[in-house]
Amino acid sequence: MKKLLLFSIAPLFIMGEASAQATPTVTVTNATNCTAPCDGSATTNDVSALGGTYLWTDPQAQTTMTATGLCPGTYSVTITIPIIGSATGTGTVVCVAGVNTIATEENISVFPNPAHNEIYISIETHLQGKVDFTIRSILGTVAYKESIDTNGYLYEWVDISALPVGIYDVEFMSENKIIRKKFIKQ
Repeated sequence: MKKLLLFSIAPLFIMGEASAQATPTVTVTNATNCTAPCDGSATTNDVSALGGTYLWTDPQAQTTMTATGLCPGTYSVTITIPIIGSATGTGTVVCVAGVNTIATEENISVFPNPAHNEIYISIETHLQGKVDFTIRSILGTVAYKESIDTNGYLYEWVDISALPVGIYDVEFMSENKIIRKKFIKQ
C-alpha cells in the first residue's frame, strides 16, 4: 500500500510519494546600488521547521532563506527537505537606481553578436565627457571596466577572449544616465 504525503508550507505545496516536485516561490528586492557592493536580495519559502536547507546560485553560494548583497541578475535557490526531496525556484534582481535612467534612444551597436574573441562597440550618444564603460556578466560581476572620454560618438574595440562563455551587458554610465546593450560570448 502506497502512502500519500501532503505538506503545506507557506505558498509552497509539496505532494508526492517519496519526492517533492514543486517550485519554491522567490521574492526579490531589486538593487538600488547596482555595482558592488550591491544591495538586491531574494527570499524564498521558510522550510526551517521541516529541517529544510537552502543553496543559492549567487557568487557566495548563500545558504539562508534570504540571499543578500545581490547585483542585477537571475538567481536560483534549491530547497532540500529531508525525506521529501529538493525543488528549485528562480528570481531576477534588476537595477532600479533612482537617479539613473536607462537609455533606449541611444544608437549603440555591439558586433559581432554572438562574439568569440573581440567585440566592437559603436555608440552615438548625448553623453559627453567622462563615462564609465563596463562589461558585466548576467550575474552582475564586472568583467571589464575603464573610464573614457566621449564627445557624443565612440568606437571601442575590446578583447573578450578571456571571458567565459555567457551573456554580458555592455554598459556606459555618466552621472545620471546608463546605456546598456547585451551580447553573447561563445
